[in-house]
Amino acid sequence: MIHFALTHHAVERAKERVGWNRSTLGRMLERVFYDGLAASTPRREIRGLLLGYQTQDQSQFARAYGEHVFLFTRGQVPDEAILVTVLPLPHGLRSAAREARRLAYAS
Repeated sequence: MIHFALTHHAVERAKERVGWNRSTLGRMLERVFYDGLAASTPRREIRGLLLGYQTQDQSQFARAYGEHVFLFTRGQVPDEAILVTVLPLPHGLRSAAREARRLAYAS
């Protein structure tokens, strides 16, 4: 099981952009990580955006959940994911994200 950690910056951005306080963000992290769209999504537009946030060594990765992109980095401890920041999903990609999420749950 993955252990999740938060940065202060991530808590501030989640409060500002999503309206989640620290405890809500802590509860939602597992859902964002496992149910959010990963870079392996079949939708090319979303895949391109999420791959753009990854680094060469795969230490940083992103998940799209709802209308936001959550950026993670791998921690020093094995099986640790640290939420770095929360960004809004570009308006032009929101319908593609909804469609990708619908397709993911249909199968």
